[in-house]
Amino acid sequence: MKYSLSFSLLALLLVFTACEPPNLGFQSNSPEFNLELFESNLQNYLSGKTVGFAYTIAHEGELLKSWSEGQARLAMDGPIENMSIDKSIYMASVSKTITAAAVMTLIEELNLSIDDPIAPYLPPNWEQGPGIDELSFKDLLTHRSGMPGEGFSFSDLRGYIKEGLGPKTYDYANSNFGIFRIVVPFMAGMIDNKNVSDSEMDLNTSM
Repeated sequence: MKYSLSFSLLALLLVFTACEPPNLGFQSNSPEFNLELFESNLQNYLSGKTVGFAYTIAHEGELLKSWSEGQARLAMDGPIENMSIDKSIYMASVSKTITAAAVMTLIEELNLSIDDPIAPYLPPNWEQGPGIDELSFKDLLTHRSGMPGEGFSFSDLRGYIKEGLGPKTYDYANSNFGIFRIVVPFMAGMIDNKNVSDSEMDLNTSM
C-alpha cells in the first residue's frame, strides 16, 4: 500500500505543479491545467530514474498524449523486453487506489456514508456470519474489518463472509479490498439478477 500511496501523491503533485496562473485574456480566477507542462513534469520526474515507464493521457475518450521509455523486463528476469504504452503489467496494490476512488465515487452518488454497512451490496444468497451486518465501507478501506483471511478469490471472499469477523484491529490484508470486487458491481447496479449461480456471479463480478 505504501507504493500505491506514493504513486497517488506523485500524481497529485504533478497535477498541482502543472497548473499555471490564468491567462489574463480569459475570465478565470482559478489556475488552469497545462497539459504540456504536466507531461514535461512527468517525464522529467521519471526519465532515467526508473527501469521503465509508460503513460497515456486521455480526455473524454480521446488519446491526447502517450510515451514509453526503458524496459519492461530485465535480463535477470527473462528475455529483455522494452516498455510500451500497450504493455500489460501486473498492477498489484496500485489497484487499491483505483478501487478506493471507485468506492468513494459510488458512495457519493448513492448518498451514502463511509460508515454505512456493505451488507446490502452482497449477494443475497451469501450466508453472513457474525459482524457482517455491521461491516462498513470505512472498515474495509482502512484495513480494520476483522476479515479472517488474506485471499481474494470468489470462493475465499464468500467463505470469509460466512465465517464472520474477528477483532476490528488494523491488519493489512488483500481481502479488505478484494470484497469490493463483489460490492462495487452491486452498488453500480451492474448485476441484473442477484440470484444467479456462483459460477455466473464469479464471472460477472470479475468482468
